[in-house]
Amino acid sequence: MAVYDVDYSQNRLAMVKYKQEVYDWFLDLDSASRIDFICSIFQQCSPWELRLFGTCLEQLARKDYHVLKDFEAKANDHKELEEMTNILHQGQNIRSRLIVCMCLMRSRPPNALCAKVLYDLLSEMDQHLRILSASVPIDEKLVADVRLLLSIAIHHPAFTFSQRQDFINQMEAFTHMFGAPPSDNTPSYVMKDAQCQTYPSCGVSRPSC
Repeated sequence: MAVYDVDYSQNRLAMVKYKQEVYDWFLDLDSASRIDFICSIFQQCSPWELRLFGTCLEQLARKDYHVLKDFEAKANDHKELEEMTNILHQGQNIRSRLIVCMCLMRSRPPNALCAKVLYDLLSEMDQHLRILSASVPIDEKLVADVRLLLSIAIHHPAFTFSQRQDFINQMEAFTHMFGAPPSDNTPSYVMKDAQCQTYPSCGVSRPSC
């Protein structure tokens, strides 16, 4: 066997091994770290790669269109969003609903009203969390939910650059108070202009893959 063939085979085996290690590492990340990692990877891609990824993601998203249609309509109705208040004290269900709404919020046409409502909600949440953390222990699930909400907001194009910068500042303060994610994945928060599962606590299950 030629030296070239040996090198090629070894490189291919190494690549397969590393790909599996990356897959395993990614699956062990929490949702906030996954979102930050993938969005940061997109920043490193060329325009034509991004167009391809967009096409592939659009095709995958069609599987769940009929399941999420009603949730998407509510996520893009500012009056529906305004009903969500005091999200720290209303429990897991309201936070899960907010997570789903932020994921389904459209960025085009400009969705300033919905983005403003969610921006105000998260800013209010940040203030309440600072006060609450000074007096009582904070539940780990609450910490994970807040980290996820801020990670989504930091990368969501519906928010303005200024709003996203505020979210970055909130995340930095939040990390200072409660530490890094359990996965020890350090978020990048780059600013520039998976498997089948049940969506968080909203009773929405996607069809089998």
